[in-house]
Amino acid sequence: MSYTYDEQLIDAVAVRRQRLTAALMFGPDRLRREWHDRIRPFIGGALLAAVIAAGCVATSFVQQLFAENPPGGVPTAPVTPSPQSLPTPAGGAADQDAGAAA
Repeated sequence: MSYTYDEQLIDAVAVRRQRLTAALMFGPDRLRREWHDRIRPFIGGALLAAVIAAGCVATSFVQQLFAENPPGGVPTAPVTPSPQSLPTPAGGAADQDAGAAA
């Protein structure tokens, strides 16, 4: 595979632009240049970790839904207390009913 003159020229221009941009942004400080070059993989790794975490949360949510309502089965209704089993505050409903009847 030959490396033609046009390809060499395009590659040289790209390298020159990259070096000029880095020199303009950071000057002669090479450590900052290395740090800047490592930002993209770090952000990519953080985004990948966030996507994996979101997938775990979604999987857990779907498993919980299937545990509560099995597919093909009768969905179970949540148990709600009847009004008679709820405690009434002292002097609450009984006093109101007596006042309305009078």
